[in-house]
Amino acid sequence: MAISKQLIEYFCNLKFKGKINELKTVIDMGDQDISGDVNYFKEVFKKYNIKFNAEEYEAAKKYLQRTRVSSSTFWKTLNFNVTHRLDIAALPRDNKNEDLNFLKVDLNFPIEQQIKLNKHDLVTDFGNNG
Repeated sequence: MAISKQLIEYFCNLKFKGKINELKTVIDMGDQDISGDVNYFKEVFKKYNIKFNAEEYEAAKKYLQRTRVSSSTFWKTLNFNVTHRLDIAALPRDNKNEDLNFLKVDLNFPIEQQIKLNKHDLVTDFGNNG
């Protein structure tokens, strides 16, 4: 699954309006990609006055192919400090630092029996449990 362009704009708008500035930790149910190519990200971040490191979005040049940009990169751009992704298997990533944010779990079994998990300010599910 991937976070859609509409949801990317939604969260950028929330950031622009200061609605999520106090949130610092996020966990995605599923190892999520973000939708869009490099030009899209340049446009949307400029529109919402969000500073970003274009190098972190290099994988977006391969949009619609693997490997893509992870949701952790997007959340860090919005100033989240902890950006976990939870899934049964990790998606392939060019940026191996993204592996640090991935937590392997099998949702058929209680999470607390598989990993130690702290509380998060925001928990997302963009189709993992659907």
